[in-house]
Amino acid sequence: MDTYEDLLPSPWDCLMESLVERDLVPLLNQQGIHVEYTATHLKRMGRHEFDIMAANSQEVVMVEVRTTLRVDDVKDFLDRLRKLTTRDSYQGRTVYGAVAWLKAKQKAAIFAEKQGLFVIRATGSSASIVNQENFKPQVFS
Repeated sequence: MDTYEDLLPSPWDCLMESLVERDLVPLLNQQGIHVEYTATHLKRMGRHEFDIMAANSQEVVMVEVRTTLRVDDVKDFLDRLRKLTTRDSYQGRTVYGAVAWLKAKQKAAIFAEKQGLFVIRATGSSASIVNQENFKPQVFS
């Protein structure tokens, strides 16, 4: 059984999420997604499900933040993202996904982009979207 501490993100995770969240609104605005609000540590049934949500009344971007991003992390996130879009609260909204990372292994960033996710690289003091110029995000709703 998980303890209360097991359900909380580590200080390092919090730092990474804070770094990404700070830059997320202007990054998404540059992509034509006008963010009205963000939320962090979205949980379902007591378990941590999504790190950051950026949204407006019509669009939602769910963000998975990892210190080291692996292909299996992307696959897990995609599975959770697809399950999310079946919920009533997301019906009628355009849902996008994004992964943010400091370091990527196994060509995870390339895999994520091919799956239609925004890829956001945290670079120490800021974050930037590093998708190819002609990238079109996948709609998950």
